[in-house]
Amino acid sequence: MRVKILNVACAARTIQKLLAVPRTAGGFLSLLVQRKKPKKARPGWRENPTALLAGIGARLTRRSLNNAPRAQTRGSLLPIFPAMLGRAIRGFENTAPIFLGVESIQLNINILMKKFKDIWFHLKRRLWPIVPSDLDFIKWCATARPDNVNTKFTSSDGGNGNPLSSQQSTAFIEGIAKVLNTSDDSNSTVDININYGLSSPCSIAARSLSSKHTIRQFVIHERITEPLILDSLCISDLHLTGGSVKKVIIENSRIATLQISGPHSELDIRDTYIGKLVIHPGCLKRCNMHGGGISQLDIQPPGSDNPFTGSIWFANTWFPTEKDMPQGAQPYRNMRHHLRSLSNMQMADFFHALELRTERRQETWTNKAISYIYDLFSDFGATILRPILWLLLLGVSVSYILITWDGAIPTHTLESSAVGWQTTLLGDDIAAPISRGFYLSFYSIIHPLGLFGGQPVLVASTQWLSGLLIVEGIFAATLIALTIFALRRRFKLQQN
Repeated sequence: MRVKILNVACAARTIQKLLAVPRTAGGFLSLLVQRKKPKKARPGWRENPTALLAGIGARLTRRSLNNAPRAQTRGSLLPIFPAMLGRAIRGFENTAPIFLGVESIQLNINILMKKFKDIWFHLKRRLWPIVPSDLDFIKWCATARPDNVNTKFTSSDGGNGNPLSSQQSTAFIEGIAKVLNTSDDSNSTVDININYGLSSPCSIAARSLSSKHTIRQFVIHERITEPLILDSLCISDLHLTGGSVKKVIIENSRIATLQISGPHSELDIRDTYIGKLVIHPGCLKRCNMHGGGISQLDIQPPGSDNPFTGSIWFANTWFPTEKDMPQGAQPYRNMRHHLRSLSNMQMADFFHALELRTERRQETWTNKAISYIYDLFSDFGATILRPILWLLLLGVSVSYILITWDGAIPTHTLESSAVGWQTTLLGDDIAAPISRGFYLSFYSIIHPLGLFGGQPVLVASTQWLSGLLIVEGIFAATLIALTIFALRRRFKLQQN
């Protein structure tokens, strides 16, 4: 009935408009073609359409509530759909944090896997200081200096003493790559001299590292304005001299001698072994080395000019220690001094650990034993994660022993007054001995030797298990102390 009344009112208003205009065909047609003026759009709705749709859903909800029949209850299904529409649209605005959360979880997992990889590398190097790849490289360095040279490459200027153009640089590099990747079975030796800079990014790569072609001497005399990539090469002598070198990337190569005498040199070295590294004062601006190894270091002693002017970083890089270091610990002392003067404390601690390992052969057996223990459990205070992992391994191992022997039994106090979570320690089901084993083991870690007081609710069932818990408490206190020392050493503000 209400709808019919509304339709009659609309028809009456239309008739009034028709009577108000002149009774001519033009006037009548002009009325028919009249259009309503479009309403101005609300500012900002194009920038945020989801907010507009959410508002429509909210208005639909309010209208449904106002126009609902009186017999309708608050829990009626009529206003549910508009409300769901508004909430669903608003939900699109909240999906970004979810995706960001997933990306952050993946990033944390990658960081954790990298940490475990670094720990495994250091542990492997402690157990096997020299691996077969190190021995092969040392043998190669002894025979990597051929006398005869088959081919020489020398870059001329690009005109009026200017660097080579892009086309000239490409042609020069292609000529070198053609010789290095030839299928000739005979051994060949190449000399490369870059007397004028290269003005475009270049890459010199061999087919494989086992190639029979050796670069006897690779000298860069002039400034390189673009990165130079050296991949899978065997180089007897690589010398960066003359003008400043912008950036040299060395990957999966063998270099008998790397000498840096050009100022502001930048190096990215990956999976590359270097027989001897010689750095002149004030020449190395930045160096990042991942993997590979360095057999010998030739660094200026303390008191002379610093060879480094920027960031230096070594990750999973092999350095010889003890009997494998013919120069003794002095090169590592030099590195530690120069890096400390630049406040690069992490790398200074790294070379300090190498220094202590090298000096170990001259120590007494007591100092040597303490040095091995300190190195194994804390890397001489240079790592925070290692003592924590040892602590977790200790707790899980003792828990396994207690669970296997059912060595954790509740006290009378627990049996008479167990409340809340303590009731899980009682009973004969399979979960009860597991809970008791983990609780007693980690209770001994958190309260080593009962130093922090408290009344235990579980005790060991036998004397030897009680002795095991005492030993666990001693090791736990030591590992906690090593963790605190490593934290203090890592985040302490160094004062020169």
